Amino acid sequence: MSTILTVYSSTAFKRFLLPAINNANYSILLSSSLFNLEENIELKLEIIDNAWYYSQSCDYELRKQDQASCFGKKLHDGDIVKLFVCGKAVLSFIVKETDQYFSVYRKYDIQDVHNSITIGSDEDNVIVCNESYLIAARHAKIHIENQGAYFEDLGGLNGSFVNNRRVIGSIPLSYGDCIDIY
Repeated sequence: MSTILTVYSSTAFKRFLLPAINNANYSILLSSSLFNLEENIELKLEIIDNAWYYSQSCDYELRKQDQASCFGKKLHDGDIVKLFVCGKAVLSFIVKETDQYFSVYRKYDIQDVHNSITIGSDEDNVIVCNESYLIAARHAKIHIENQGAYFEDLGGLNGSFVNNRRVIGSIPLSYGDCIDIY
């Protein structure tokens, strides 16, 4: 079983696969430049008897949706946790336990697209993503304009990301860009 922490802010997201270690302390560096923070944050965790726990820190607070503190608590599949610095929520985490070690991405060739490609949970989209309740009916689209491809977030509640950075409005795409939607 693997544990994945998806960390996101208003500007970015990143997935962290927690390592297959045991009875050890572990930390994740949350980059100020990626997450638009005042300074880097070292998220402290520990694994005891093959179970991950949130470790105490003086630099931040961790709270679940019911506002209960997470320090010393076990990470559970489906947990949604907010990280607070000086009383202000700056990051959110989603905990996912999975038997799959690697994410499987679908690749799409948009070379021959002449119109737009709609993406969302409704069945009438060109790309249907209904594996998660987090994706809006009409979440995003890709359109061709002036011989370039553009990605546009259509206002999905949880956001759209290109190369781990949140998209507001429309941005040009480049070969190899990775698009994630929530």
